[in-house]
Amino acid sequence: MISSYIEILLSCLIFWVTYFFCAKKRQPVYTGFELLLFYFFARVFPVLMLQERTRYHLLCLSAEWVLMALLYYYLSQSKSRKMQHVILGFYLFNPALAVLVLTANIKGICVSVFVLFLLCAADRILEKRQISLLAFWPEYLLFGTGISVLLMAKNNIYGMCMTGLAVAGTVSRLVCLWKNPTQRREAASEEEETVQEPVRGSQRFTGWDFICMAAITLLFAVAVLWKLGSQHTPETFASFRVGNPGENEIVLQFGKETEISDIFIFPGHKGKRIISFSALSVGSTAWEVFDSRHSVESVFCWNRVAVNRSLHSLGMVLMEGDADICEVVCLDRNGQVILPDNSEDYPLLFDEQDLFRNPATYYDGTMFDEVYHGRTAYEFLHELPIYENTHPPLGKSIISIGIALFGMNPFGFRIMCALFGIGMIPLMYLFAHKMFGRTGVSCFASVLLATAFMNTTLSRIATIDILVAFFILGMFYFMYGYTQALQKREPFFKQMLWLFNSGLFMAFAISTKWTGFYGAAGIAILFFVALLQHIGGISKIREHTGYLMKTAGCCVLFFILIPVVIYTLSYLPFPKVYTDKGLIRHMIDNATLMLNYHKDCVFEHPYSSEWYKWLIDARPLADSRVYLENGTVSTVMTFFNPLLCFGGLLAFLHQFYLRREKKCKRAVFLIVGYLSMLLPWLIIHRTIFIYQYFVSGLFLVLMVANSLSYSRHPKRNMAIFSVLSVILYAMYYPVLTGQPVKVSFINQVLELFTTWNIA
Repeated sequence: MISSYIEILLSCLIFWVTYFFCAKKRQPVYTGFELLLFYFFARVFPVLMLQERTRYHLLCLSAEWVLMALLYYYLSQSKSRKMQHVILGFYLFNPALAVLVLTANIKGICVSVFVLFLLCAADRILEKRQISLLAFWPEYLLFGTGISVLLMAKNNIYGMCMTGLAVAGTVSRLVCLWKNPTQRREAASEEEETVQEPVRGSQRFTGWDFICMAAITLLFAVAVLWKLGSQHTPETFASFRVGNPGENEIVLQFGKETEISDIFIFPGHKGKRIISFSALSVGSTAWEVFDSRHSVESVFCWNRVAVNRSLHSLGMVLMEGDADICEVVCLDRNGQVILPDNSEDYPLLFDEQDLFRNPATYYDGTMFDEVYHGRTAYEFLHELPIYENTHPPLGKSIISIGIALFGMNPFGFRIMCALFGIGMIPLMYLFAHKMFGRTGVSCFASVLLATAFMNTTLSRIATIDILVAFFILGMFYFMYGYTQALQKREPFFKQMLWLFNSGLFMAFAISTKWTGFYGAAGIAILFFVALLQHIGGISKIREHTGYLMKTAGCCVLFFILIPVVIYTLSYLPFPKVYTDKGLIRHMIDNATLMLNYHKDCVFEHPYSSEWYKWLIDARPLADSRVYLENGTVSTVMTFFNPLLCFGGLLAFLHQFYLRREKKCKRAVFLIVGYLSMLLPWLIIHRTIFIYQYFVSGLFLVLMVANSLSYSRHPKRNMAIFSVLSVILYAMYYPVLTGQPVKVSFINQVLELFTTWNIA
């Protein structure tokens, strides 16, 4: 329920912040459509977020419809349309009323009806003294917040204090206004003031733009590719199978009593395997099992097994599942590599001992979800049984290109993700240049993305998140190009070219990860809004039937037929391995499997975090952490640059002001893009992590640029913001990329919040 409470809080915050700043100049006017959106996000959506909903929630919503109908009837009798919309907005964004619906408090709703009648009666009385109830909006908001706190945490002292202050403030203000009756009714002017956007620079992409874009991209490429991963890891392997005598066991003989501290196993592509470890001492005839069911899970990296005993022979018996083991390394009590006397009996297990690293960091093997995505890419390439099928295949197919070129090593399975992450910088530059038309703003947006922290981490790990982010950014970029083509009334062919590219990137995004559907919903909203504005509204549809029919036909091709074909073709690796089904059947069956998997994917994880924690960088994700000598640690963390995270959150709120006060069309585009990628996570009840906020963070970059472009000194402010972002990036670069850094430095300097468990 706390997630729903926070959504209500943010919705009310957006409304009241926008109202406060806009009301300084004029009364903000809300259209009927905007009020409908407000109602959805302040009432219906929080209820949809609940995991358990009852009929009482629906009953409360129905009762509130009656309440709003009564309010609307009263307003229609005595208020102008503008005042109707303002007062309805006040009603919808009373946090107490939203909490009543969320908690299915029928009694509270009934009391609200009574209070509403009292307010209507008071309004009639105050109207004669030319006093507006809107003058009491601070007390109204404070009172609603206090009641909300009391409802959420009964007997809460803060709620009682806020409620008491609201009542006292209302009485005090009422006495003052009653004694000095003047014209205080806040009425908006019938003529809306139109404030133009800042002057846009030239839309032309110049040679200077290319130089700036290339320079920023090159610097980011150096940061991403620096020590990306080793190109030398064990690759030859021996296969072991359960059920075949002699093929599921390894017996290592050392000739004399030898103290073994640890052994390290580097498994091949086959996944989790259970191994029983036993020891035979000199003079003993019985094997001593010291670890009967050790789970070796991480593929293509060194897995440590503690031994810490003197022995003559070491036995390993595969208990469950087949296994491919690339290398086995034994360490004596001094940490030195020691070869068994019978190593020649297992030539493939002891032929690459020089590749062993202790301690092994991210540089030497897989980390986090690379054990799924990198491994599956290897299986695609070699037509082996497919392990990871919880996401569409395209992302793994892209990763497999790097493996084909450089081998199954950290550099090989990470290089494609690195290239796509690097490619996001010029794409963001083009996006910002298209949106703002200025070289300075484009450079600022590119620098901000390059120093966003998470972009670096996701570019250096072989998972599909950076790939889908690239495609989603591309499809929004091309959709923005389409909206601009409509505004400039460019030829139909150019309009459709923008749409074609948007649809193509959408197809790639969905074929990589289903979060592409969230972006597809966002561009659909933007498309229809832009198209209706272009033709002059719904009433003009008949006048543009021919144009709309041609556009509709192209959209069916670009956004339905082509994506379906690309999505289906992405499953080509499946029938090569599993010949019992055709391509289409594999695609349908896997879609069903993915839906069921993600619906039930709920488990405890120390780095999981709810969506509202993403907004404030509360829970970074540790992809890798290895403690080294001399008090240093190699850690790879996934989180946002706090400057972008908090500055972006303020910029997000500022977009509503820009839309309301400055009539900024860019703000609408960015809000829709941001929310389309964030809102679905509010109603998804599965274990989630902060990296799922990354695509929303791309819009934070453009929001910050948009907000600063409206400031009094945009160039200076962007320069300061950029410098601060670069400084933070330089400070945190080691913990983003796994470079050795002192634990004391992390604890004393880098961990800004207690929830940042970096070291």
